[in-house]
Amino acid sequence: MNALCLDVLNSDWHDYRGTGKHEDRLLKPGWLQQLVARRGLHVASPPDANAIAALQSLRALMQHMVQAFLQQQAPSEQDIAMLNSYLDTAPFKLHLVRIGEHYQTRQLPLNNDWHWVLGEVAASFAALLAHHDPSRIKQCENPDCRWVYYDESANQNRRWCEDSCANLMRVRRFRARRQGSNR
Repeated sequence: MNALCLDVLNSDWHDYRGTGKHEDRLLKPGWLQQLVARRGLHVASPPDANAIAALQSLRALMQHMVQAFLQQQAPSEQDIAMLNSYLDTAPFKLHLVRIGEHYQTRQLPLNNDWHWVLGEVAASFAALLAHHDPSRIKQCENPDCRWVYYDESANQNRRWCEDSCANLMRVRRFRARRQGSNR
């Protein structure tokens, strides 16, 4: 799954190899602009400190809600109300467009600013919860990674975010068994 909210959740990066390195990619110059450009969100100005702080707060809220799902609990009403307040920050208008012989409506922002981006991230997370199974939202079992992903496997048994983490954990288990048998 390729959702905008997952990109923002995973902007709180931890080195999966266990080096202890950590990076808040929202603070990395140019990272956020590249993300919104990749997503087709064209913002008129670069993010200021308030926009970055608001995105960090939204990310913390989404992380808190993900943790509730990981513990097989529902997010609190307060968390849902807070997410709705972020959704309120992105007013839009509907436009009818013709594509060949068909018509579609498109949502256009009233302002192409960072409030709109906040609303789009919140809308992405809300859509993930509303249109998909929240129990499939998982966090990589590599304790050094913390990557959040949506498990699209048929039997919902995916444990790692990517093959690199899965391979690393297999090697660690193998070495631990081997070291235990050499004693």
